[in-house]
Parts: sequence; structure tokens; C-alpha cells
Amino acid sequence: MTDLNTAIQRRRSQIEKIQKELDVLQAAQELLSSAEGEDNGIKRAPAGIVNSGAERSVINRFP
Repeated sequence: MTDLNTAIQRRRSQIEKIQKELDVLQAAQELLSSAEGEDNGIKRAPAGIVNSGAERSVINRFP
């Protein structure tokens, strides 16, 4: 039963991490959408940068 509890906790931690990354990406998407057609100093990262290091990617996009 301990192994099952450990596996469940590990999966919950993974889900929480993914949810945080999703929240960051959604915020970045909203910012990019609102900035379309405007030159307000926001630098877009090249396609393919967003990965499991989503927080870093978004920080790099909005220095």
C-alpha cells in the first residue's frame, strides 16, 4: 500500500507541475494575443522554445 501511496503522490506532483506550466503558458498566450499588431517591446521567442522549462521560456519572452 505504501508503494501505491508513493505512486499516487508522485503523479499528483507531476499534475501540479504541469498545471503550473499550463497557467504560465496561458498567461503568455493572453499577453501575446493582446500585443498582436502592436510594437510595445515584447520579444517573441522562436517557435519550439516552449517545453518542460515553460517558466524559463516565458521569462525569456518577457524580459
